[in-house]
Amino acid sequence: MVSPLLQGEKDYHTWARKMKQTLLSKNMWGVIDGTLCPSFQEDPVNGLWQRCNKKVLGWIQYSTIEPIRQTIMSFDSASEVWKNLHDRFSQSDITKIFHLQEQIFQAKQGSLSLQQYFIMFMMLWEDMESLRPAIMNCQCLTPGTCDAIRTSKIYRDQDCVFLFLMGLNERFTHLIHRILNLNPLPPIHEVVLFLSQNQQSATDGVSSVSESFVSNADQSNRSATGRGNGGRGNNHCTHCHKSNLHHLHNASSVNTDRGPMFQTTVPVTVVGFTQEQFQALMNLLHQASERSRPPSLCDFHSSSSSYHTAAEPSV
Repeated sequence: MVSPLLQGEKDYHTWARKMKQTLLSKNMWGVIDGTLCPSFQEDPVNGLWQRCNKKVLGWIQYSTIEPIRQTIMSFDSASEVWKNLHDRFSQSDITKIFHLQEQIFQAKQGSLSLQQYFIMFMMLWEDMESLRPAIMNCQCLTPGTCDAIRTSKIYRDQDCVFLFLMGLNERFTHLIHRILNLNPLPPIHEVVLFLSQNQQSATDGVSSVSESFVSNADQSNRSATGRGNGGRGNNHCTHCHKSNLHHLHNASSVNTDRGPMFQTTVPVTVVGFTQEQFQALMNLLHQASERSRPPSLCDFHSSSSSYHTAAEPSV
């Protein structure tokens, strides 16, 4: 009836949930909960109940492994067997509920695909449902139809959707916002269908944003570099304004006591300033540095060149 067979405490709750669903589908659950039990021995439905009881009893017995089956073969009532198995294998419910809730709250998609993450999450959720079902038995004339039961189920279904969405990767963020804006909130299977149909757009959205960011940054870098050195290469000394002196510039900017060199060839973004305003500010700082800086190798190179030129005899 139910596969895999009951092994013991480890898989009892999953097995019990599957068995209950099977009995409900065959209209036999009343044999377990007592709603189909005859009121007295001479009741006309007693014979029918006996046949149903033996059928359910056999289903339960042969849905367990051999060692467990041998311990319940002496029972004549299916409801007594059900109670016996529950008493034997469901004693540590609180500990299991604690660990299941911990795993559910910490569940993350990570490197899993959307479908893999959904399967993992729902396995945990189904185990929790078997330990702490959302719909409990009520005393209504028609069980399960009162407003309290319906409201409780709505809240439980919403919790399932919320926890599932919390574990998704960041690329689904804009799709999550769209789902949360829906009223009423769709059930979990519709949420997964929506995400599956739109996950490509989520990936494309992240890629387009990244490409746009890189393109804008690259364009800003080229523009700022061109303004900083007049379109020339980076081998331009900011002290003597001569090209091909990058080695002298580097040497003069090492271990100086006046602070770092004011390089205007590196694009810098400052909040509250435009690029032109920032460039003008850097020029003022550069001029102040020129007036107060110590002699540099660039100046020595320039003066040395002038001296040799003046010392050469004219022919």
